[in-house]
Amino acid sequence: MACIRRGVSFCSYLYEFYRGDMTLEDCFRETAAAGIEGIEILADYMLPGYPNISNEFVDQWHTLIGKYNVIPVCLGLFNTVNPIGNISMDTDEMVGALKKDLHIAFRLGFSSVRMGANTPVEVAEAALSEAERLQVKLGYEIHPPLSMDSQWFTERLDLIKRTKTEYIGFIPDMGIFAKHANPIHKEWFVRRGVRRSVADSICKLYAEEKSKDEAENESGALGLSTLEKEYLGDVFRANNENPDNILKYKDYFYHFHGKFYEMDESCNETSLNYEAVIKNLLSTDYEGFICSEYEGSRHLSDIMVVESCEQLRRHQVMLKRYIKNSIG
Repeated sequence: MACIRRGVSFCSYLYEFYRGDMTLEDCFRETAAAGIEGIEILADYMLPGYPNISNEFVDQWHTLIGKYNVIPVCLGLFNTVNPIGNISMDTDEMVGALKKDLHIAFRLGFSSVRMGANTPVEVAEAALSEAERLQVKLGYEIHPPLSMDSQWFTERLDLIKRTKTEYIGFIPDMGIFAKHANPIHKEWFVRRGVRRSVADSICKLYAEEKSKDEAENESGALGLSTLEKEYLGDVFRANNENPDNILKYKDYFYHFHGKFYEMDESCNETSLNYEAVIKNLLSTDYEGFICSEYEGSRHLSDIMVVESCEQLRRHQVMLKRYIKNSIG
């Protein structure tokens, strides 16, 4: 049986962090108060001076780790662009940046890094020896609209099998397991001008598991506006991954992004298939974290002060309910 541990991505606190309502230490404090064991952080969003991390900050970081008794799990990266100026990098630059990120992860005590899905196979392979030397794993995030039933996945799985390494794997993002269209995303588009009847129709087509092409054809008679076409595209960008792929590829996962958009008052996520995924994961020998990753604030902050910490608390309640007798 799996040993699933609960963590949080500090991405969940970005709304409060950028408003100045929470400092980095506040993120640690809130995590500890919620009884959460592991942490993940986005390097270029929350590490001061990134990609040049001072020794003083490293000392401060380890002080916070000890003070709040949490475990650094995964360092999130966007390593196909230069964080200074957001300029695309060539292959050699990406390899150099990824190796530098591996050293940052090592200095901060992270056991893995999350590579962007667009990181080329040759870049991961070129950095592999450094990852093995530092004992920091490289994880390809499987993020919507990517799927395990795709050439993208097969190419990266082939790399793992060819190199016979334990230091490259996958980090599934729960956003790929969408049962329904995201309700708060829908309301955000309605506030911007999408007709509610059109939004309802698009959501119904998604729930019926229509393809994007089928949905576009069936919606044609509605005379979709440019914004409504954008909404349809966004809805059908979220894939409904088969939860049985968790069983099929269980040996290649070592971390999960617990993406969520909205937790209702009964502590249920309103669009993602958590129950089936965790049920399958519990039947494997997975030993690792699911880190809560709240992304609902971007579709709510125009009308309200977002309560990210409350949403995160509810998500953790749901995880505990589904994990049941596992650690946590």
